[in-house]
Amino acid sequence: MTLSASNIVQVNSGSTGSANASSVTMTLPTATSANHELVAVLATSVGNDSLGRGWIAHFPSGFSVNGAELSFTPVPQLRVVSKGTTAGETSWVVSITNPDGSPGSDAICWWIAEVSGLHADPATDPNVGSGAVNGSTATTLVITDDLGVNGAADEVCVAAFANRIASGTPKTVSSIANTTTQPGTWTRLGTTAVTTKSTGPNVRLDVYDKFPGAVGKRDATVTWSASVIGAAGLVNAYTS
Repeated sequence: MTLSASNIVQVNSGSTGSANASSVTMTLPTATSANHELVAVLATSVGNDSLGRGWIAHFPSGFSVNGAELSFTPVPQLRVVSKGTTAGETSWVVSITNPDGSPGSDAICWWIAEVSGLHADPATDPNVGSGAVNGSTATTLVITDDLGVNGAADEVCVAAFANRIASGTPKTVSSIANTTTQPGTWTRLGTTAVTTKSTGPNVRLDVYDKFPGAVGKRDATVTWSASVIGAAGLVNAYTS
């Protein structure tokens, strides 16, 4: 079955706003239907501690991590997860803890979508590529399809990008495009999530999708409005 925008049943996003928090509640506007797939993204503003250890995110039972858990200072932590739905689900609590197990506290952004027509709980990791801007300034980030093979036509590709700033407002996304000649066009999926603390680090999360409709690579190049010093990106491909 060839997927399209009509397979995106509903989507929502949010953040901890002007404060840090140790947990967030991801919500959808209406209750889920059975046998669909949830795809969720979490971005936090703090990277690793002095020992190279990052926050631990605790998702509800049933969620599986899709791709690398990017986490290193000054890059924001970025996690993509998914799970099959049951009928009537509306909210999911995600908590964070420090490496030593104590409650964490951070600026957090989240995004979640219900998607129909996918294989529930894919047997193979849907991640096809990831990358980061780590310590040196850049205005673009290129995510390369690391699998080295063409993707299928019956996919929805999801690209998530997070960027952090030590203080102030994180940079906005100016554009996202295929890195080379590839099928499908990237489109913003839902609303940007951003934290707005007056002091301390803030983080912004942007999520995009595309429906290739033909065999090809799944690269993506994102461009921000100005240079970023800490940013992360993941591209996943989910098959019908």
